[in-house]
Amino acid sequence: MVKGVAQAPDIAAEDIKVMFDTNVTGLINMTQAVLPIFKKRSDGGRGDIINIGSIAGREPYSGGSIYCATKAAVRSFTDAMRKELIATRIRVIEIDPGQVETVWLLHTVVVFGMKLIPLIRSSPLCDSMGISPRLMLCTSKSCEISRETQYN
Repeated sequence: MVKGVAQAPDIAAEDIKVMFDTNVTGLINMTQAVLPIFKKRSDGGRGDIINIGSIAGREPYSGGSIYCATKAAVRSFTDAMRKELIATRIRVIEIDPGQVETVWLLHTVVVFGMKLIPLIRSSPLCDSMGISPRLMLCTSKSCEISRETQYN
């Protein structure tokens, strides 16, 4: 979730709180709720945890410092958890889409006007329906990845 395009030091405290609560704290809280269930499953635990990150967590952009920071936090949390669960059959996956054409994106262009136009034109937009098949692929048996190759 992105809220605004303000740059430091003009970022509203409420925008910071909302983005971190949604993108980071919410993700961690959901993981904390689901992980004990996965760990209780037979054979030392099993399941798939799929976190939605963003390319913005790897390549920050101007006007997105807080959003980019939240997505970098998602990446770090996911990477650490993958290492913590390596001895289990619980897979930890992160999907990092680029810009996705959503109602939010279109609303943001209207609200913030020309500030986002160069950002949107800088790379092609993904169709939001294109992410669902990738989620399905990640959880299919055909997507088994050996534990040794996950860190290469």
